Amino acid sequence: MYLMQDDVLISEGLDLAAAAELKARAFAFSSLKPRAADVLRRNSAPLEHGSYSAKIGSALVGSVSLWPIALHVDGMAHQLILLGPLMVDPDMQGQGLGKALMKRAIGAVDQRSLRPVMLIGDEAYYRQFGFFAAPTQQWSLPGVAARSRVLVRSSEIALPAHGTVLAAFAPPAGKQTAA
Repeated sequence: MYLMQDDVLISEGLDLAAAAELKARAFAFSSLKPRAADVLRRNSAPLEHGSYSAKIGSALVGSVSLWPIALHVDGMAHQLILLGPLMVDPDMQGQGLGKALMKRAIGAVDQRSLRPVMLIGDEAYYRQFGFFAAPTQQWSLPGVAARSRVLVRSSEIALPAHGTVLAAFAPPAGKQTAA
């Protein structure tokens, strides 16, 4: 657990129902087409370690989660982690809570895994955490996502320049998995 200013308590774990309510407050978007990140998270659960909630009392004011996904290339599944959504209550934005949540999630990945981390977001913001769009420009994703917003952070593992990102670590029957 971590106590931030203004009595914000950050702890590992995520209440998915409360996170869905926060998402409605934090993101004022609407689309008739499914967003890529939502499609990748559908019918899945966040990883046990690395998802964090920020609360004031019992009210959820921020969260970030990690999800298992894979980049499929030529019959091989390369394991990735999808980070997101990073959400901060609109009344709490601009106070460093998003950065604190990002540091915790990235720290969890760095401690437990060498898997590359992908997210969909603004490169100008996420570059400070080591995320870049260049390696992902030929990746295919389900749903809607601007190529410039598909970002990856990987310092240890070379990633294929092309492939299809899907929502599971488990490869199709008879296929191999790359660590």
